This record gives sequence, C-alpha cells and structure tokens, in this order.
Amino acid sequence: MISLSWNEGDTPEAATVEAISQRLDSFVDKGLKRIGVQDFPPTMQAVLPELIDFSVSDGDFSLSFYCPDDEDYLVGVVFRDGSIVDDWEGH
Repeated sequence: MISLSWNEGDTPEAATVEAISQRLDSFVDKGLKRIGVQDFPPTMQAVLPELIDFSVSDGDFSLSFYCPDDEDYLVGVVFRDGSIVDDWEGH
C-alpha cells in the first residue's frame, strides 16, 4: 500500500489522484530506474514504493521508496508533468 501526503488545506483533486493511480506502474518503474535499483547489491533488490507526497515545491508530487532490509534507506523522485525533475535521498 502506498500512502498519500499533502499540506493541510491543500488536498489534491480526486482527478489528479486518479490520474496518478492509473499510471502508477509507469511512475514506479521510472523512479526505480532513476535511483538505479538495477545496480543495487542483491541484498537491496527489494525496494518498494512508500509514499506519494503532494507537498513538494519543485514539482507535482514526489514518490518515495524504502528498502525493508535497510531501515535507513529512503530515496525519492519528484515528478512534474509526468517526468522526473529531481531526486533525493534520506528525507
């Protein structure tokens, strides 16, 4: 299950959430490719999507990933208009 997050009083429109939901597999695939999961060691191959955050200032939303085998591992990518515009680690 992927959680949703947004700033108080700034609830995303249902149509926006539905549009992301319909393309979620594509967004996850793009994000995993951007963070380079294909090059991770075998012990970190399970990298899972965790959160869609609408409170980002530099895009439409961010998608964060975690690794169940490494509690400190947290990375994400920021999307604008369906394309990745930034990535981050450790937030």
